[in-house]
Amino acid sequence: MSMFHVVFVLNPPELEYHFRTQEIFDYVVKRFARALKYEQAKDGYVWREAGKINTLREKAVQEGTSFSELWKQILEQSSLAYAMSRIYTDISQSKIAHIFLNDNLGLSLQIPIITETAVLPGLTDPQVPGLPLTTANSFDTEGTEGDSMLARHFTLLFLTDVENILKEIAAETTESSNSFACFVKACKPNLSYALPTLFKWKSHPRSAFISGIIYSFLQISNTCGIPLHDIQLMAHHLIHWRKARAIPPIHQRDIFIVSPNADMRRLHTLIPVYARLFPTLPTLPIILSKLSGKPKPYYTYIPSRDHRSAYLEILAWLIRHGLVTQLRNFAWIRATRAIKVQAAREMAVRERDLMRKRQLRKVSGARSRSVSPGPGSENERDKMTSSISSLLSLGLPDPDIPEEIFEEPDVDDERFTESIILEPHQASAVESVWLEMMMRGQTSDLRAVFDRIMKYLNGQHAIEKISVREGISRRDVRRVLSAFDEYLVYVSTVISSIPPEYGV
Repeated sequence: MSMFHVVFVLNPPELEYHFRTQEIFDYVVKRFARALKYEQAKDGYVWREAGKINTLREKAVQEGTSFSELWKQILEQSSLAYAMSRIYTDISQSKIAHIFLNDNLGLSLQIPIITETAVLPGLTDPQVPGLPLTTANSFDTEGTEGDSMLARHFTLLFLTDVENILKEIAAETTESSNSFACFVKACKPNLSYALPTLFKWKSHPRSAFISGIIYSFLQISNTCGIPLHDIQLMAHHLIHWRKARAIPPIHQRDIFIVSPNADMRRLHTLIPVYARLFPTLPTLPIILSKLSGKPKPYYTYIPSRDHRSAYLEILAWLIRHGLVTQLRNFAWIRATRAIKVQAAREMAVRERDLMRKRQLRKVSGARSRSVSPGPGSENERDKMTSSISSLLSLGLPDPDIPEEIFEEPDVDDERFTESIILEPHQASAVESVWLEMMMRGQTSDLRAVFDRIMKYLNGQHAIEKISVREGISRRDVRRVLSAFDEYLVYVSTVISSIPPEYGV
């Protein structure tokens, strides 16, 4: 056989025709055809299987076998037919198709699915209940590692049993198996149990491993001694094959609420599963009822320090099943009317003083040229300069200086309407003056920290990630934000944030 074709018959929605066709070609057809070409070139696998199927068909025609019975026989005797059947069944249900060709080539095929969304679907959009709702972007936006590299301050939340993942890793003995297993163990939420045995070759202070907190890729890299790039690749592999999700590290001081997109139709099946995992703790309806009330930090639901690890495991389980989501806070810097008026006054004073100095130099130069040199001319010039300075210091208007410079700014002027500084780290000259005036009266350490975190106060970055990215304690971040509270606008949301309505 010199040529063969693999044909997939599709019936996508009319508006998605080109997209769906290209998608299944890139992720399924091309890879499946490449594997068949390899096996055919090796020992004629496709020709042999095609002959086997034709023989069964001819036999069925002679014996009058029903089509359903023929189909059953073909699937039992032809590995190629069974593989194509599995691809159709699993891909149609958005699952991963695991197939074997020629009894020695394993192949996994899938069309990547949406694992989370930052926007609630509209009334006319397709509804996907249970899809995790979050504004956390798991991909690095700093441009240092490329668009497809996971953010270093994220971690993994496993969607399948960790023990099964470790068994799969152990079954494939490769150079990276040990590092892969170490990474998977370090991502477990109950670190208080895993870390003391996992890192026994190193000394780690007990305070470094707070019970129940998930550690980020960067922290795991520093602790395990695995290059960060390798950890990000391993994490990407687990996410691609639907073994895990990338999430920000869970912290007990973060705020969590019941997800608006939670699939409550699955609640009756999740209640017994939850009861088996946490038999001595409050039931699932009670936990969800508490999280449905007024939003507050998660640690307020934990009765004691001894319950911290168990309650954080409950939180991880709830996130895993899309029942809860983190309520994240975003902030903008607001230039108030008072700041703008004060800035206008000071700028007017500086401009007035500057023009007076220019006028003084102009008059002094003109008079000095009119005085003829002679005995005592220096004394007369000094007296004249002194008299001019005295007149200017009285604030008398000068015909060459615009009168509006001497006027008091009108506080009701539209120029002084409150506005948002959209990009504080790229502020214009006027916005920089406003920011400088906001920092007046603050201590040097508060000014320094505010200057560092200013770039995150543009409504695009959650406040919760500032301490992780900048290495600043949460307490210091709260202290700085409290000091500048009158100049900040906050929004708490689980979907993409929208700048507040201010004149800009």
